[in-house]
Amino acid sequence: MALRFERRARKIWLFAHLGTSAAWLGVSMGMTALSVVGAVGEPVLASAAYQIMHVFDLALVIPTVLSSIVSGCVLSLGTQWGLTQHWWIVAKLAMATSILVTAAVWENFLVRGLASRAQELHGTEPIQLAACMAVFLVLLWAATWLSVFKPRGRTPWSTMPRSQ
Repeated sequence: MALRFERRARKIWLFAHLGTSAAWLGVSMGMTALSVVGAVGEPVLASAAYQIMHVFDLALVIPTVLSSIVSGCVLSLGTQWGLTQHWWIVAKLAMATSILVTAAVWENFLVRGLASRAQELHGTEPIQLAACMAVFLVLLWAATWLSVFKPRGRTPWSTMPRSQ
């Protein structure tokens, strides 16, 4: 028998997930805008944009990403949807995880490097960062679409009995 939330618990977790997911989308929009300013702006403006992005990474991105992923996993495990029962949930989890890993390994490295030397920018790093942020934003909008429209399709694991 699968764990099922009572109505009040489900609403609390849904509230947490919707709020943190919306915050993640908003922060991603801001980070994308800042990365474009950094790529096309004057050196002083670019430096400020990258420094703000670094602060956003630490103060906003990390808490909202982790909160959104955790609340989504808890919510799916406590409802009829399950974490691996439907492809749309698996896709959302894969998108969120890929954003998290890419941000931790590559995007944060780019932001920190550009923030420290924005006055002497050369090369393609600013464009790479702007493209990375745009891809993150597209993936988050795709995850939002999946949440609203919930396309049909169950995974092969949906027929497996869930552990107690």
